[in-house]
Amino acid sequence: MTLGRYFWLAFALNWHAHNPFGTIILLAAIAAAGASVQFLPGRLESIKREVRVNRQLATVSHYDRRSLRKLVCRWMRSLRRASRDERRIRIRDR
Repeated sequence: MTLGRYFWLAFALNWHAHNPFGTIILLAAIAAAGASVQFLPGRLESIKREVRVNRQLATVSHYDRRSLRKLVCRWMRSLRRASRDERRIRIRDR
């Protein structure tokens, strides 16, 4: 997927410079950078947390999962509202 995003950029550079090895190196560097981002500590922690929560939810019944989902949706909605209100206050105070 990373290579697909930047393929046209590399293609244009190759077309302009006529250097296929430079293009291959550019695509390899982009792919390596994209792969290394997946192993950043914060990203790994979020993946571990997601796996742990999914494992815990697997033992919960369908009705409990649905009520938990509704509870989390309400909570996230309240967080979004609070951050929106804070932004409005900051913009108004400028």
